[in-house]
Amino acid sequence: MAGAVFLVLLAISRTPIVAALPAVGAGAAPYAYWASHRRKLAAQRSAAWPDALRYLVGVLGAGLATLHDALEELSRSGPEPLRAPMARYSRLSSRVGDRQALETVRAELADPISDPVLLAFAGAIEEGTATVLRVLSDLGSQITADLQLAEKVRTLQTQSRVATWGCFGIPYAVLFVLCSSDASYRRYFSSASGLFVVLVGAAVSLVGLFVARRLVRPLSTSRRVFAEARGH
Repeated sequence: MAGAVFLVLLAISRTPIVAALPAVGAGAAPYAYWASHRRKLAAQRSAAWPDALRYLVGVLGAGLATLHDALEELSRSGPEPLRAPMARYSRLSSRVGDRQALETVRAELADPISDPVLLAFAGAIEEGTATVLRVLSDLGSQITADLQLAEKVRTLQTQSRVATWGCFGIPYAVLFVLCSSDASYRRYFSSASGLFVVLVGAAVSLVGLFVARRLVRPLSTSRRVFAEARGH
């Protein structure tokens, strides 16, 4: 993919360095796509927990099913983002037990929303359903409030994120147009001094992009506090 982008832009701009920079970005595109995909799945899963908790509180409170049966039902008819993790629980529980299956799923999801929920499920095995019903009800309200706050923060930061990418991309777009339309620019940016200018400008832009993205990154409304301690 990077090679194809380089050849196409080189044919248009006829300036190797101008074609090389976006080619490097194109080479990193698959990683960026899958990283974004993982974040999107985690966000969808977090947004699905309140509905799942309301279902569990209703079913357990009415005595219609055990916790194990209710979790298995989530894998079949629960919110779509939670079906795969709950299916994983269903497959593991028959081999390693309910509690260990929940611990395994929690370790695989590894997010601050799923942590307390799955720990509450594990606690129900030892403490009993009555105690956990209160915990699940409170968790549902807390998670809903956290998600609403996170959405407000993301909405307020949208303009800043767009401006950040615009400031990063517009200078390169101007450089690409100039080199594509004027031979004198192509000659200069193909020389050693022009190459130096472009590389320094790219480095400064990347540093600015990193700093700006750090400043406008979404704020986490919750953190993982139940992660296992790592060895030193």
